[in-house]
Amino acid sequence: MLWDFDGTLIDSEPLWQHTHARVAAELGGTWTPEIAAAMHGTSWPVAARVLLDGVGGAHLPIEYAIERWLQYVPDGLRAGVDWLPGARELLTGMRAADVPCALVSSSFRPILDAVTDDLPADTFATVIAGDDVTRGKPDPEPYLLAAAHLDVDPRDCLVIEDSGGGCDSGNAAGAVVLAVPSEHPVPAAPRRVQLPGLADVSWHDVLTTIAPAWEE
Repeated sequence: MLWDFDGTLIDSEPLWQHTHARVAAELGGTWTPEIAAAMHGTSWPVAARVLLDGVGGAHLPIEYAIERWLQYVPDGLRAGVDWLPGARELLTGMRAADVPCALVSSSFRPILDAVTDDLPADTFATVIAGDDVTRGKPDPEPYLLAAAHLDVDPRDCLVIEDSGGGCDSGNAAGAVVLAVPSEHPVPAAPRRVQLPGLADVSWHDVLTTIAPAWEE
């Protein structure tokens, strides 16, 4: 099982919106829903470029935005994590069923560490952060790397994602994808099924839902 992080496991959107608005204000610009939509489901370098270009920082390198994300976001997560309804329970149920789980995120490792450091040590067999890959989502590299770390065939993996770019990454790696859309709709695709959320969803429910996709 290969889990996305932001928007799939935790509701980090308010924290990220506050952070992006803070970066925009520093540059004398305005954070808008249109910029947010263009950044959703992309790699950090792409998202940083979109943000800076949209808020008056086109002259700045992407490192300007990334450094501020790494400064502001971990502190916000350590102050409290808002798990999405049903996500932590499903994750716990999978581990109880001995389903190997990996965390695969575009966020860089200091941000992931702010949450995973407080989880039981065996929660994730491996963690793939955005700074572990050269090509982020929607490229398949993050999910291919996670499958390699688990020593499994990507086509035998299930990816849980909330964004179109993340779903495309999982499908391009060969995995079946369970899409749980958050801020934006996720297009239909082969080997992809959708649920409106994870509240009251058991591991058995997931298996039942994704069964048709394994045949595609």
